[in-house]
Amino acid sequence: RPLREYILNSAYAFTPKLAEFKMGAYGRLQYGNVTVKRANFKNGRVTPMKKWLEAMSIKLPLNLTALCLGGSFAVTRYQIYRHSLQMYENIEQSLTRGDNIIESHYAERTWAGLFSEPLTRYQMEALYAYQTTISNNQGATIGMLEKSLGNNKTAFDALDIGP
Repeated sequence: RPLREYILNSAYAFTPKLAEFKMGAYGRLQYGNVTVKRANFKNGRVTPMKKWLEAMSIKLPLNLTALCLGGSFAVTRYQIYRHSLQMYENIEQSLTRGDNIIESHYAERTWAGLFSEPLTRYQMEALYAYQTTISNNQGATIGMLEKSLGNNKTAFDALDIGP
């Protein structure tokens, strides 16, 4: 029986790798009490994410981008106003194309990078020193900084990371 590898994913991703994100279907859709196992996206106009970022006039930090997967975040008025109205209009237009579109996943991976303060050099060095690898998973975690705990379940359980 293969041993399970315990991986901790960071809240930061290596920006050039994150920009490679692409996905043709989504595997966890919920409609009321019904869960759809896998749903293909409506035909997208742009892929990978890098092309969408360029089309939206979005400039993420060059090295590490903060992520908030799940689509929930809070921002201040200052964080909103420091970006152009044109950028927001571009994003809005791309997201009105329909339901179940890849653009919503691009936007989800963009919000924290847009609204967070850029990391200092010291903070980036600390993150790079702690991480083991950069995720090459072609799905949801592409580009995320990862820390492998190997098969050490005791070390994993000792981390107080909630339920």
